[in-house]
Amino acid sequence: METETADHKIGRPLSQYRDTEPQPMSERQRLAIKERRDQEAAKEAERLEAVRKAEAELVETHRKIAALQRQVLTDPKFYDVDLYVNPELVNASMPTPEAVKFNVQAFDSFIDSTPSFLPSPRNLDMLGDYFERHGVRIVSTTMLERLYKRMIEAGVPFEQLEPEPEPEPKPEQKRKVSLRIAPPAGPLTYEGWNQETGVKEVYSERQVARMSSEQYRRVFRLTPDKLTLPNVGPGPKPQR
Repeated sequence: METETADHKIGRPLSQYRDTEPQPMSERQRLAIKERRDQEAAKEAERLEAVRKAEAELVETHRKIAALQRQVLTDPKFYDVDLYVNPELVNASMPTPEAVKFNVQAFDSFIDSTPSFLPSPRNLDMLGDYFERHGVRIVSTTMLERLYKRMIEAGVPFEQLEPEPEPEPKPEQKRKVSLRIAPPAGPLTYEGWNQETGVKEVYSERQVARMSSEQYRRVFRLTPDKLTLPNVGPGPKPQR
């Protein structure tokens, strides 16, 4: 081992590294770190500002393009170079009655397939005027769908269906609760046993009220497990 390491220079002993305590950062080092962090923060701020400006320019460019598209699609002074005509209708001709019938069918099909389109006179004129000023006398459903989609994307204001008003909530009806107790149909009577004959007998409320406790228990044969009056109900009208 000594032969193998004889030609190698050994640095400081490990014991010196163990005994070495971390030195406090100097003021120069702190300033250098702070300066580096400030430079990185400034670069990040510049990058974010450049992104913000680019996004704002992109939004403004889209706004201008949409405004130009609206002008091309609605202003009679402009010709739309992106005018779409079905290939089978290019240079097509047919008698006027047949052309009118063909166009009506195309509009009906377009309206049926486009629930968002309100077929008001103004909205229909916007589509029809576009083709008329471009010299297109025969239109198809596909042509109408493409034109309507372009106008919507450009922000052309179409008339919309007015939302149905929400029904007014009905006032909650408070239920009246009667706290009165209905009087019994007739005088209360109680069925007991006659102490002399042992036969069941009906007693009036007044008779029961005048009984002693001992007589009460005997008449109604009350036991510790049966402490309620049997057969309570309206009885015959008392005789005057």
